[in-house]
Amino acid sequence: HWNYPARWFFRASLLRGEFPSWNPDQGLGFSVFGNPLYSVFYPPNWLFLLGSDEWVAGMLTWQSFGHMVWGSAGVLLLSRRLGASSLGGLVAAVAWGLNGYTTAMWTAGLLLLAGAWVPWIALGFLALARALRDGQQLFTLGLVKAAVPIAMAVLLGEVFIAMIGIGFGITLTLLATLARRGASDAQMGAAPASPPNWRWVVALVAAPVLGGMVGTVVILPARAIAATTERAFPLIRVLAEACSLHPLRLVEFVAPGSMGYAYESYPAARIVGEPLLSGLPLSFSVYMGAATVALALLAFGRGRRLPVLLAALALLVLVISFGRHTPVHNWLRTVVRPLAYMRYPEKYVGLLVACVAVLAGLGTTRMFSGRPQPWRRTVGFLALLVLLGTLAGALFPPDLAPSIRQGALLGVVAVLGVLAAQYLAPRRPRASAAILILCVACDLAAAAWPLQGFGPRGIATAVPPAAAAIQRDFGRRIERPRLYRSEKVEDSVPRWVRATSNPEGEHRSMQTLIHNTVATFGIGTLPGYDAAIPTPLRAVWLSGEKTGQSVLRLLGINYAILPIDEPADRTERRVGIEPMMDPLPGARLYRVPGTLPRVYLAGRAEVLSDEYALRRVFDADVLTGGKVLLAPDAAVPPAALDGVAARAGECRLASFANARIVAHCRADREAIAVFLEQSDLGWRAEVDGHAAPLHRANLMVRGVRLGPGEHTIVLSYHPPALAAGIVGSGLAIASLTGLGLAGLLRRRREQGEPAKA
Repeated sequence: HWNYPARWFFRASLLRGEFPSWNPDQGLGFSVFGNPLYSVFYPPNWLFLLGSDEWVAGMLTWQSFGHMVWGSAGVLLLSRRLGASSLGGLVAAVAWGLNGYTTAMWTAGLLLLAGAWVPWIALGFLALARALRDGQQLFTLGLVKAAVPIAMAVLLGEVFIAMIGIGFGITLTLLATLARRGASDAQMGAAPASPPNWRWVVALVAAPVLGGMVGTVVILPARAIAATTERAFPLIRVLAEACSLHPLRLVEFVAPGSMGYAYESYPAARIVGEPLLSGLPLSFSVYMGAATVALALLAFGRGRRLPVLLAALALLVLVISFGRHTPVHNWLRTVVRPLAYMRYPEKYVGLLVACVAVLAGLGTTRMFSGRPQPWRRTVGFLALLVLLGTLAGALFPPDLAPSIRQGALLGVVAVLGVLAAQYLAPRRPRASAAILILCVACDLAAAAWPLQGFGPRGIATAVPPAAAAIQRDFGRRIERPRLYRSEKVEDSVPRWVRATSNPEGEHRSMQTLIHNTVATFGIGTLPGYDAAIPTPLRAVWLSGEKTGQSVLRLLGINYAILPIDEPADRTERRVGIEPMMDPLPGARLYRVPGTLPRVYLAGRAEVLSDEYALRRVFDADVLTGGKVLLAPDAAVPPAALDGVAARAGECRLASFANARIVAHCRADREAIAVFLEQSDLGWRAEVDGHAAPLHRANLMVRGVRLGPGEHTIVLSYHPPALAAGIVGSGLAIASLTGLGLAGLLRRRREQGEPAKA
């Protein structure tokens, strides 16, 4: 409901020849660059330009799958770099790709895509450390390898995941370096360690700086625009620590489905759920895999320092992911100030998954090393799972006990498979390896499959009857119609239409024109949801909810979908709006007459602070368009207009695009042309070809002063700091390219090969 319309908007804008800098179809419009997650400059997103419109929804699935494979490949190479065998690397890759948290992230926006770059960031730092350790005078190739995955994560827009990945990569590199001291070359698979020096410090700082500079085209505009959004200030602790990992979910690490399944029954919702997410957690599963955990336990042994250090890192990450349940996360966001803007501590579980996967790879390597098998650990873990299932009724609430008992039983089966592989490892290694891979894959896949509610892409692409009705009724106007959909529809429709699967639930939401997604049918949605929607809209909306239909008319909302109590009763009890149709039992589509047009001429203007304007914005003469409230502006102070509080002429839209609007107006007297579009940084106005002041009107929309007569108004949007961001990114890309070429030429010279121009 966010990712699909975002990609659709990106594709549709470019194919129309428009730059996707401003999205007019959510809220009253917002700057796309205010939300880095639109990832306009992320190269894989350019693939959405291929194929037909109907492919976009399906391509989202393939994009997630491709990043899952990419992240798995990164974990495979990472575990190999840390000393795992080929089989161990394969186990680590499967453990990461099919992990409950990874597969749950298919439904959580871009967290899977960003998480796929984290192991590659760690690999880059390890490559940089290797170049430094080998005593290369130029470590340019290492810098490039470390900077590129950071740059890709930043261009994707998940700046916080990129920051977390940098911290993970540097920490892992330092731990690996520490583990090398005293370890044999055979154990670590590399040359003897040389002690870190000043060059290490320079390199570990330079790589993130270069990677971040590539992303300045994302970062600079977002920072410039953030002043008008919810990210203008650090989040308060309550908001920042929403979606913290509940300690009870530690049980789910080894017992699949022990909390329930979000698309079926989730009895743990009252304990681990989040009110902001309909009572469900951010990740529908955090199952690490009983077989994976059993293999991770095998990694430890006498003289094996790296597994101990990895386990310590995993424990630290786990405590941070607990968020509000411990003070550690708050300490971290206090010390590392950029993290004060990040929500959802549960995101740190992605680092825990990587640690556990690598440990499983190292454990697999030890299993096939020819040494005596550490049976006691596997048997002890098996006994722990048996005990968990046996005591579930006594330790946990009655509604949770059955699912925990069943999950523990499934975990027991998986660990028995590991025991079988351990038994066969010294006797029949090939058979043992096949059993082990099958055991890990089936253990994780069986738990992950219920989370993948795949359905036909037609659910997203087929035009719902309600959308078709709006399009017919609205006619061939230049602007797009606007729709309000009450959140209560989600509660009223299930009383009459029960969804038996996730695809059916999605189909039901689409039929009632769920927020944001309706934009793909050419309909704007209010209030909409996006991190970049300026905060004044929310303030007016919350205030307007007390006034009923007034807020709909003030914002130019043409249609509304509202809940109804009795579908069979055709008596309409709502006054002031006109029923059109019932998309589904329990919901009704209404036409809202008397809304303000998208551009009109107000004959009277008052200059008021936001505090007073919020009290007056629903006055009758404001709702009829006769009067407008202008915000004081130190740069371009607006002047009051002492005219009659009535319309002062006529306006019509001549063209309407993402970042350019043209209107023709005929003013009977001096007036303010009011555009019901979001006022924001970067918008400029021209009247009859000359620059004109653009004022913030009615707290959030745009106003332009006109004299009597006929005028042409052009509004155009220029994203703040975008030009500087493009220059910064271009310089960084050129620097990385130069460093890479210099490193390749030096390598060839050192190998005695002639360098080619």
